[in-house]
Parts: sequence; structure tokens; C-alpha cells
Amino acid sequence: MIIRRLGLLAAVLVCAATAASAQELVFAQIPWGAPADSVRARLEARGYEYRGIVGSGDRSFVRADGASATVTMRADHAVGFYVFEPESGAAVDDRYRVLADSLEAVFGTPLDRRPALRLWEKGLTAATVVIETNPETRARRVQTEWRGPGWYDEMVRRGGLLQLPALPAGYTAVRMTSTTRISVDTATMAARAGRPLRARFRMDYVQPQSDGERYDAIEYGMDFDCAGGRTRMVSRTTFLRGIRKRSDSAEGLPWSAARAGTDASRGLDAVCRVAGRGPAVVAQPAQRRSFAAPTPGWVVVSDGDEDRWLLDTASVRPKGAGVYAATVRVENGAPQMGPVGRMDAVRMQFDVDCAGVRARITGVTAMLQGRDVGSIPVPPAQTAWTQPGDGNLVISAVCRFAPDRR
Repeated sequence: MIIRRLGLLAAVLVCAATAASAQELVFAQIPWGAPADSVRARLEARGYEYRGIVGSGDRSFVRADGASATVTMRADHAVGFYVFEPESGAAVDDRYRVLADSLEAVFGTPLDRRPALRLWEKGLTAATVVIETNPETRARRVQTEWRGPGWYDEMVRRGGLLQLPALPAGYTAVRMTSTTRISVDTATMAARAGRPLRARFRMDYVQPQSDGERYDAIEYGMDFDCAGGRTRMVSRTTFLRGIRKRSDSAEGLPWSAARAGTDASRGLDAVCRVAGRGPAVVAQPAQRRSFAAPTPGWVVVSDGDEDRWLLDTASVRPKGAGVYAATVRVENGAPQMGPVGRMDAVRMQFDVDCAGVRARITGVTAMLQGRDVGSIPVPPAQTAWTQPGDGNLVISAVCRFAPDRR
């Protein structure tokens, strides 16, 4: 059975790669931005049964063998696919290896290769195969995730836990962490004949930053050498609450290597991906992240490329009317500068409404090497109730561990 599926999957992926742009990763030959009716017809032709609209307008499908798919929609057009495989138990590992090897055969060496995760990125598209583990039951299953242009923008529009203002016209979100959104001005990007790639990119922060001045967004204009891993500054502008604070012009500066972990390297990665020249060549440290084993009583909610989210299961307590308080820790794996100085984690206090599928943040504390280093003010937008959407990992985990809901 596994061999037959491997052949089928490889054939599907080869067709997808041939039909799509060389700079795009697509699922089941479905073009990004396809309207809902077209997506439904294509998935039904592959044996999926349509189950209706879920969440914020997404489409749900199931297959007779137990597989399921959810299509993320933006203005009724596809920007993402989440597919859960039907295997369970020991078959999960075999299925993961089959999928991972098949995707690598088509898309090449993954950008991220871990024992239970592989990640590919091309342009504004990404594909991931991962073994997901239920933190309560420890049940495991294989999931493939496909993200297309506009996926991050749609997540921000839905009012997820990362509360940030709308992007300026022409900008498209390329990457997002627990604290930062990185976007590129795709409308004015220019690859001038015989001259370097020039573009603007922007970084928006949940909390204001400080390096002699306070800002919550910074916009850079740069020249980019994707193959050489170099950048050359052209301009730098900072903003605070939407107001321009300072603008500097830097034409004529020399090229410099984009050091891993800097704004220049983040912009290089984002711009080169959008331009179809990525991933950029940037030297990475031998160990990008270092996480200790979770403290007893804490469970991993999400383990991503940039950070790890954990829930203190003992902290989940009822507040009445279906609302629960909980403590979540977000670890970065390495010290970085924040609004109160050096920090490598934040501890957040949440209220979660399980019935209403919504959450709010009631407190944030910066941490460094396990010690509190200062309280971070919570923006009003985050203290208000928001509905991140179906499948939010924090809400799901808190409600699973709620003492009177088990």
C-alpha cells in the first residue's frame, strides 16, 4: 500500500511542479488564488467529499480513508491547504518518510530538515510535512501544509494573537514570528538591467523597540545580492503608532555581508524569495536555537522555525462562564533585544473563552535565562477579546486542559 501511494503522490507532485511556475509550490495542481468553486471541483475529482464552510470562510473536505483537508480562503480564493493523513500508530512514521522523500524528490533539498519536519520555500509559497502530536493524548498524525501568496495577510486580517495594523499599499507579508511581521513592497520592486535588485522591506513589531529611539515599525530600502549574501543600505525610516519618526538616506554605502539574525539578513531572505532568487545565501550559525527539555507540567503547544510555545497545564483554572486563565511561555532559543533589554522568552497571561473560541492577553513579562527581567505593556488591541479562528493552538490546548472540560 505504501509503495502504491508513493508512486501516486510522486506523480501528482511532478505534475504540480510542471504546471506551476518554477518559483511556486502548489498542492494537487490547484493554482494559488483559485476561486472556491474551482478548488471544490478539483478536490472532489481526487476523492474528497465537500463538508461545507468552516471558521472564517474556509472550506472543509474529507476522504473515505479518513484523510481530511481544510482550504484557507482569502476573499473566497485559496491561499492555503492543510491536509491530515489517515494513518495512526506505527504507520505514522512510515507515512511521514514517504511524503518527505516524495516532496524532496520533486522540490529538492528542504530548507529545514528535522526528524519530524521538512520545510520548502519558493517565492511567496511554502510546503511543510510534519508529524503533529496531540499534547494531551500524545496521538500522532502526519500533516502537510501549503501556504501561498496572501496567507500571512489573511491571518492578520482575521485578528490572530499577533495584533498588527494593516500593511501599506503594495506590501505583502512574507514571514511572521510571535513578535514580528516581515513584509516586502512587491509593487515597486525593481530589478534594473545590469544593476542590483533594489527593494523595500518592512518590519512591524508587536511591542515598540528601542535603539536610541522608540519605534514599532521600520522600513528599509536596500540593494540585494542574493547569491552573494550581501546588502547595501539605501534608506531607513522608523515609525511609531503609524507616525513617521525619522528618515535617513544612505546612497553610496559599500556592500556588506548580511550577518545571520540581523535585519539585513531577514530582508535579504524575504526580498530574494519574492524575487524568485531565494533562498538567499546567508551564513547561519551552527546552532540556530537551543531549547531545554520542557519543565514538568509544561507542554509544547507549537515548535516553529523561530520560537517555541509552551503551556503551563497547572495554570489553567476556571474564571466562570466558560472562561479560563492560563500561562503561556514563548521561547526564542537565543537572547535578543526587546523593549526592556536583552530577553530570550516572554511569559504571557491569557484569558481563553472556550465556548466563544476567543482569547485575550492580560499580562506579558520578559525573561532571560529563566528569570524575569521586566513587565511589557500590553497594547489595547491585545487586551480585548479576539477570535483568532479555528485551530488556534493556544486556545485548543487551554481548552483541552481545562479541569472541568476533560
